Amino acid sequence: GVSSWKSFLDGIIFFFKTRSVRDAIFFLTSTQAIILVLATIAPGFVDKVLHLDVRLTSLILVAPAAVGMIVGSVVLGHIAGKHKEHIIVTRGLFLAGVSFLALSILERASLSPLILVGAIAFIVALGVAAALITIPATTELQHDTPERLRGRAYGILGTFVSGISVLPVILAGAISDKFGVKSVMIAMAVVTLAAALYRIRGKR
Repeated sequence: GVSSWKSFLDGIIFFFKTRSVRDAIFFLTSTQAIILVLATIAPGFVDKVLHLDVRLTSLILVAPAAVGMIVGSVVLGHIAGKHKEHIIVTRGLFLAGVSFLALSILERASLSPLILVGAIAFIVALGVAAALITIPATTELQHDTPERLRGRAYGILGTFVSGISVLPVILAGAISDKFGVKSVMIAMAVVTLAAALYRIRGKR
């Protein structure tokens, strides 16, 4: 009834008024979108850029990204408390941007193992970046949201992840088909580096 709507509106108002919570939800949604976009373009990257069998996608992209996320979590365990959450998130965004940029430059013209190793290394770096963004952003969301509004904040996050994340995937698929996988990588690099710069500017 009326109380449910008031409760929902309170959550929305709090979300728009509180920058740290708004940013945390934005970055958590963005990271989910990045993961989905990577999953969309992964077969094309393995086939068109690395010139390998598409069946190797899990081995070359999914496994290194998972390893990167584990490494990122371990690193965060060691540096937690030494650096503020917003600084770690910004570094994660920069790392993601640089990794995407590096992946957009790579081209395995011959059977060069060095390019393959480089690609895997940057995929691992993307996994690390995902951990550096999502874990501190989750901490920030929990810390800066009053307990009575926490459920609503997570409800908004869930809506954003399930609804808005679909759009980048559709766009990535269309861009990849028309301009190639590398164009998607460049677009992702631009977006993540712009988000990092916005984050720095905002904190100043």
